[in-house]
Amino acid sequence: HGQRLILENRNRSGYDAGLPGSGLLITRVNDQVGFGAVSQASAQNPLLVIEEADGRSDLANNTNPGEPSDVFSTLSAGLQLSPQPGFGDSSVQLMSVDAGLVAYTELTLTAEVKGSNIGLDDLPPNAYVGAYGSEAAVRMTLDLGDAESADGVDVFLPGKADVTVRLLTSAGTLLAQQDFTGSYGWNRMLLSAPVAVSSLNDVVVEVISSPLDYSAPLAIDTQGMASGLTEVDTGNGYHSAAFDASVRLLVGVSPVAASAVSQPVAADSGDSASSSGGGGGAALWILALLPLLILGRRRAVAV
Repeated sequence: HGQRLILENRNRSGYDAGLPGSGLLITRVNDQVGFGAVSQASAQNPLLVIEEADGRSDLANNTNPGEPSDVFSTLSAGLQLSPQPGFGDSSVQLMSVDAGLVAYTELTLTAEVKGSNIGLDDLPPNAYVGAYGSEAAVRMTLDLGDAESADGVDVFLPGKADVTVRLLTSAGTLLAQQDFTGSYGWNRMLLSAPVAVSSLNDVVVEVISSPLDYSAPLAIDTQGMASGLTEVDTGNGYHSAAFDASVRLLVGVSPVAASAVSQPVAADSGDSASSSGGGGGAALWILALLPLLILGRRRAVAV
């Protein structure tokens, strides 16, 4: 979890005919702030913000509803992004944007990515599970893919709580168990030693939260379709849940070579997986720039 950039090549045609200008629209999403009832969003810490090419903040300040200079065109020099306070020493820069027939965006991070996160929640937390001030427990089965080690979890807590994290095989063998104390918001809970998981196809993650104040024990994502892989302890054992927990497993993976993802992408490519709703075959990229809370591990990327 952290910050992401959404890059869209927007053209004034079709459904986008009413836009104030054409070019590369850059939107920054920060799901660290939560969503809906659990949102910590504020003017200083927004969930979503348009990176205006002219360097102004007209949209955030409601000065105007948008203008041609908000999007990056061939006349736009570039944009530099830095992580918000509290995100550690990660450094992210959007070095250059040249949006014409080809949009070339170079994303430079200062170290290799050696970690990732796995979870079932698609969107930021928007609800709670469990009675206020009472213990709650959830568990989920996660596909490990090419993960080599399990390092801990990121968990969103509605308040201060004692938390027990357990990792088990699908057969029920305990791999690791550790106790933590967390506070409101996302908490990084690292195991005292990584657990080797390269020989496993999946792992069961169990999180038990006991509030230390009169708050709900755990935050959840009820948006969209539930995965069916999350279970909640109802008092008489675990049962399938109609939600997914705001819990991510932190895993170690082999570094990804930068050359594998270094080719420019044509903004008007016919191979685009999706469109921004415009009539010109607009390309949409969702770039997971900042899982900034993923162990401070990064890689060089050019898209």
